Amino acid sequence: MSGTERLSPARLADLRGIEISAHQFQQWAPKREEARVIAIGQQVYAVAIHAYSAAAYVDWQADHDALSYERIDPPLIRVESSMHEQPGLFDVPTPELAAPPRTGRGRARETYARIVVADVVVQDAAVLRAAALRALDGGIVVAERPGPPDDDLLDPRDEVATSSAAALEWCLEPTAGLWPLLDAGAVQVAAADLAVDEVAAARVRAHWTVTITIRDVRAVRELALAACPVTDMDARTEIERSFAAAWHRAADPYAPMSEIPGVVWTPVEVTIEQVLARSR
Repeated sequence: MSGTERLSPARLADLRGIEISAHQFQQWAPKREEARVIAIGQQVYAVAIHAYSAAAYVDWQADHDALSYERIDPPLIRVESSMHEQPGLFDVPTPELAAPPRTGRGRARETYARIVVADVVVQDAAVLRAAALRALDGGIVVAERPGPPDDDLLDPRDEVATSSAAALEWCLEPTAGLWPLLDAGAVQVAAADLAVDEVAAARVRAHWTVTITIRDVRAVRELALAACPVTDMDARTEIERSFAAAWHRAADPYAPMSEIPGVVWTPVEVTIEQVLARSR
């Protein structure tokens, strides 16, 4: 198994056994993070690997529990046509998007709620809080009824300055990613709820619920099928059978996390359930 280690002068002076296998030596350079690039055909993807222990900082494979991962923009790389034209070289199946449990097919005027949970690691609190302040400045404040001031009510800026959870709450918009459905007149948002809880230092759990009413279920399925690979017949069949699968494909449930700076996040759970009308 390969690994990386820093060599002391004494270790460099005694390299007995080096002939047993191949080695690569290079000058040590401080780093902010590791990065890996994956090319599939002409598509290039990149991920940053962040280390939170001394061992992982030297060799990220040495301490997997102290790592987090972040999708990043890849460098400008041109993949040579001679590579991607070789049969099977980049013939990698499209990753399956795990769908929530099946629901009914969905009909106009039915109501569904999608509950999404994510674990978040705050890597740069200053960047996150700056983004939260920008969102706060651009937000709409709903005035309360006139009355005496509440001395126990914290100013939002004070909350953002002292709490990463509060900062994330200002940055996270639960309805992000739904605009194609809304523009198509496929659904109408009935409610949106958000809660962010601190679970440890620099770690929070975010869970949000978006409740929608179906206006045009066919439009939802058309958007879902457009986002689904034509070769994934199982997923396309499930889209026809289950409104949960169609909504899942038509609008990325984790879109609200995609543009938040200063954090890395891990998906935890997505649940879609029908909300039944209350009997009168």
